[in-house]
Amino acid sequence: MNVIWDDVRKKSNISDSSFENMIINSSASSNMLSDEDKDFILTSFNAKMYNYVIEYIFNKSVKVLQDTIFSMGEDTVVNVTHWIDRTVVSNFFDVFVLRLAFDLGLIDKQEKITFLSIIEYLQAKKEALSSDDIEELNKEKTKYYIACLFEMILSKNFSPFVNSIKEIINQLTTQVVLVDSPEYEKMVSTLNIRKNILIKILFSLAKTCGTKDKKELKNIAINVKNLFPALWENTNLNERKFFSYYYKTSNFDESIKKVFEEIVENLKTQEFTTDISVVTQILKSCQDILSCHYSIRSHIDEVASLIKLSEIKVYPKFFLRSVITPSLVTYLGNNNGYIRESREVAEKIFDNISPEKWTYYFKNFFFNDDFILINLISVPSCIKDFCSIIKKSGVNENEINDETIRELIIASKKFDIDRVKELSNILYFGD
Repeated sequence: MNVIWDDVRKKSNISDSSFENMIINSSASSNMLSDEDKDFILTSFNAKMYNYVIEYIFNKSVKVLQDTIFSMGEDTVVNVTHWIDRTVVSNFFDVFVLRLAFDLGLIDKQEKITFLSIIEYLQAKKEALSSDDIEELNKEKTKYYIACLFEMILSKNFSPFVNSIKEIINQLTTQVVLVDSPEYEKMVSTLNIRKNILIKILFSLAKTCGTKDKKELKNIAINVKNLFPALWENTNLNERKFFSYYYKTSNFDESIKKVFEEIVENLKTQEFTTDISVVTQILKSCQDILSCHYSIRSHIDEVASLIKLSEIKVYPKFFLRSVITPSLVTYLGNNNGYIRESREVAEKIFDNISPEKWTYYFKNFFFNDDFILINLISVPSCIKDFCSIIKKSGVNENEINDETIRELIIASKKFDIDRVKELSNILYFGD
């Protein structure tokens, strides 16, 4: 069923009867929801406890995505998300499950946008509503979002995806994939479909299997080298630089090391001297801040995580997104406003970022920074604050190649609110 929301009438195309049938009779719900789940949903909905219902289904959908991701194996997830500490990988908050699901290709961009909209909806509906008019709108919006979740998550069969990833991993570790062989063509085809997942699997497997069988490690190293032309073509500049840095901090077996040294040389990146412990602190703080901010639970803990981020004296350029993004997100807030203490710490972080680094961030990272763009298109009060930050930052738009981002910076410096929102929509939806 194609779920549609009519913004003029404030209604979806889901009737009460079709909503009930979806919960009771859908083959998807039979697989994903227990009888107790169905009873709770229908009883709560009929009692006008709409927010409880949507939050319940939302959490169920997050759990389905999380289970699907981890069905590939924890080692694989840790490898693919190479910057996430193993000790916290099983405790992802909803926003990181969503980000992973999108990166892995489980959901597409429009589905991610819908999912983010549901997060915003849940945040905005924390307090009980008493007006009958508001309750009716709340009911309609709840029905619409539940139907979206069924369509996006609960009705999907993720088994083929998981099986294909497991098959790729097995192939990479047991045999050498020669250039122009059928296996090579299949790998390249999978790379195009799965975006950057194959390169992440390849490099991270090679990094973490040093204690395993030497033949397995050698196969992976050779596969990395053989697939390198395809990886180069399908991986953006930021990923290349990150991998180059990451592997300069790794200790490989000498028989394998030459392969990676050759790849790093081909990447032609500068020498990195940043302490890996600093990078780890940045990435961990980023995860904690965004987890707190986007969770439908408390946002208070984001202050402590921001303080840890602010304690770092120098922010490496290649990891600026993990500094600026969470700081901007918490500074701008959401439809409920912002936390004053978080904003104060974020301002201190901004003061420690030079105009050169602001320019580097917008030049290399902003084009795919959905965390910021979703605020600019959905929270009108954020735009003026965003413009103030840009005006103060000293970012040089003349060094930015992307025309839309360059225009966004210019419009922000002029405090042209309508133009900033228009350009943010173009960047977010890719139009």
